[in-house]
Order: sequence, then structure tokens, then C-alpha cells
Amino acid sequence: MDIGPLGSYRFIQKNGTGIGAIMRKPDEMPVPAWTFYIGVDDIDRAAEAVRVQGGKVIAGPHQIPGGEYSLVGTDRQGAHFGLVGPAGPARNRTAA
Repeated sequence: MDIGPLGSYRFIQKNGTGIGAIMRKPDEMPVPAWTFYIGVDDIDRAAEAVRVQGGKVIAGPHQIPGGEYSLVGTDRQGAHFGLVGPAGPARNRTAA
């Protein structure tokens, strides 16, 4: 999948099941790394929970192919992670 200035986002599959994806390291990242994504049922509620618990949302939520949203964040100790899931009811109401 073309992702603009970053080039291609390449999906990795095993026996037809998606198990990950890779892309070029953005210039602002100090070193290459994997981001582990956790599925959530409401990306907006999850983003708010990250903030309330002392973490930071670094990027997103951004809509991704298939209609879901993803974000990248850190917990209050600085651990890096990703979340992926559908938009919450408030976002769905404003999009309608």
C-alpha cells in the first residue's frame, strides 16, 4: 500500500492471515522498531484512556484501509504501542 513520502506499507501474511506489516523508518524515529498493536472496540475511548492514565497519543487516530482507525502512543513509563479499532459513537455521528 502506498503511504506517500514514506513509500510502501508492506503487509506480511502467513497462510493467508495478516501477521504484520513493514515500512521505511521515518526520519524522526531514532532507530528502527516494531510497534505492537492492540485491538480496541472504540479508538476514541481508548485514546482518552491513554491520556487519563498519564500516557501520550503520539499520532492519530488516523483512518486506515478497511475503515478502522489506528493510533500510536506511549504509556506513562514511555513504552511505545499502537491501538487499532473502529471509531467511537461521537465520531460516527459527526461523520454522518
